[in-house]
Amino acid sequence: MVEIPLSLYRCKISSISLRVAPTQVRCATVGMEVLAVISAVIRIVRSLVLPPAPYVTLTKSGFFSARRESESHNLCSPASSLGGKNSTEKVGFEEERVASRRLKSIVGEGTLTFVSSSEVAANARTLIASLRSQIDEEISTFLGDAGSYIESIGPELVPVSTAMRNFLIDGGKRFRPLLGAIGSMAVTGKSPDRAAVKAVASLEFLHACALIHDDVMDGSDTRRGNPSIHRRFESMHRQAGLSGDSAKYGEASAILLGDLALIWADLILHRSGVGSDRLLSVLPIYDELRVELMAGQYLDVHEQSLASVDADRSLKVAKYKSGKYSIERPLHFGARLSHGSDETLLALSRYGIPIGEAFQLRDDILGVFGDPDETGKPAGDDLREGKRTVLIALAVKGSDEREIFTALGDPHLDQERIERLREVIISSGALAQVEEMISDRAEQAHEALSSTAIADEAKPLLELMAQMALHRSN
Repeated sequence: MVEIPLSLYRCKISSISLRVAPTQVRCATVGMEVLAVISAVIRIVRSLVLPPAPYVTLTKSGFFSARRESESHNLCSPASSLGGKNSTEKVGFEEERVASRRLKSIVGEGTLTFVSSSEVAANARTLIASLRSQIDEEISTFLGDAGSYIESIGPELVPVSTAMRNFLIDGGKRFRPLLGAIGSMAVTGKSPDRAAVKAVASLEFLHACALIHDDVMDGSDTRRGNPSIHRRFESMHRQAGLSGDSAKYGEASAILLGDLALIWADLILHRSGVGSDRLLSVLPIYDELRVELMAGQYLDVHEQSLASVDADRSLKVAKYKSGKYSIERPLHFGARLSHGSDETLLALSRYGIPIGEAFQLRDDILGVFGDPDETGKPAGDDLREGKRTVLIALAVKGSDEREIFTALGDPHLDQERIERLREVIISSGALAQVEEMISDRAEQAHEALSSTAIADEAKPLLELMAQMALHRSN
């Protein structure tokens, strides 16, 4: 940290630390937002620590694009700060003096503490890790109690309890519960209490329901590098020499385990201890989330039955099957837990919808080009399943070799034909187009974080979650 006496800037601030990062300014001691008040002062402080950036090439490369870096750099340069030739606005000393007087009336006299963006990112990573650990603990505790009850019904249910525990504990990034926790922080600016952490953990059980059922519908053999639930119970039936059809036994068991995960999601939410007022506040969002998820799953099933492919239809599936329930609605869930306003929910939607769509678009790419060691699924699994994704729709439209796509949905696709399909997808320009779509949506989400309806404390976490969602290999 660098202590900078503000006398250098013809203004005085009391002995209160202000943490300054490229995307946020906050009063650490009193928790008061002061971004609008000291914008002129901050520009001048930044001008001392970053050199001017007179020439910039704008290219996109993910969430932290060159465009964003260059804009931040220009904003901080002395020429830009003082209205020089690189400036897009005129900033004079009168604006600085007005800002100084307004700031002094809020925080008094003292020093300004500069905190680098790398420190903010490191703090965000630490907090995310802490929240994930708390969520894991609540899930594990709940599974211990719920599993004991299931097993008390009869020893036949021990495989059910064991399978559910393995599925929920061994793997999973806790993405949706984490966003729920951050949604709460977007309102309060504070880490969620234990009851709220337990409540957002319900989203992991809902996710488990979706995954277990999704694997049945897709006929997937693996999930997270292990046999999918229906394959696990199919194998158990076969090895035990039970009567009947092993495959049907496995599918029936998986449907029931998925339903059980959905019930457990309700249980952990209702037993979270958040209080009746917070529970009543969040239930409408929780209901909408589940309805949208099921609607999205049906749209996906229906899309696979159509003879044609269409990028707009596929994008709608992506929005409802994954985007809204993975990003936007978990944020709304957490925000409503803390009695967030409609304005805050709207601001979170402007971030969540584009990131949610980009999240699914990244999944589409991984479904074709992902490394099995990272994804936990066989190479080219989406090609064998015949997924009508945005990637495939664009490839069919842009390729001169459309007949090759008749191989989509062949469960016996070998590695040679998968490689050939990959080559055609790349040559069609579809892969580049989807990457561009991801980049565009990431930029939209980044711009949405300028909203004052989102607490500054949550913004570095939302930036980090965007990176995790879009720059991943599984």
